[in-house]
Amino acid sequence: MEKVLVDLFIVPEENLAEFMEAVRTTTPFLRSLPGYVEGWIYTKESGPGHYNVVTTAVWTNEEAYQVARQAAQEDYRRINFSPQDVIKRLGVQMERGEYSRQPY
Repeated sequence: MEKVLVDLFIVPEENLAEFMEAVRTTTPFLRSLPGYVEGWIYTKESGPGHYNVVTTAVWTNEEAYQVARQAAQEDYRRINFSPQDVIKRLGVQMERGEYSRQPY
């Protein structure tokens, strides 16, 4: 069963461009990892609710996801990138969920 990571963000409008640049810093590395299926960045255009950015990353299974988590943490250290610092500095609110995915 595929594993899906879904991140919901409330990003202040004045910080949206910088936030999107930070998100795109990590995506090439994630796409290169074994077990990566797909990932998307969604930006809200209309509708109710507070979240204005949603990201998803799909992995072939739980094991691939766990290996990717560890590899991402190591790569962040290597390039001196801290997602937590970016979120704090830009005043972003975040909610994360881990899901299993299967066809219906």
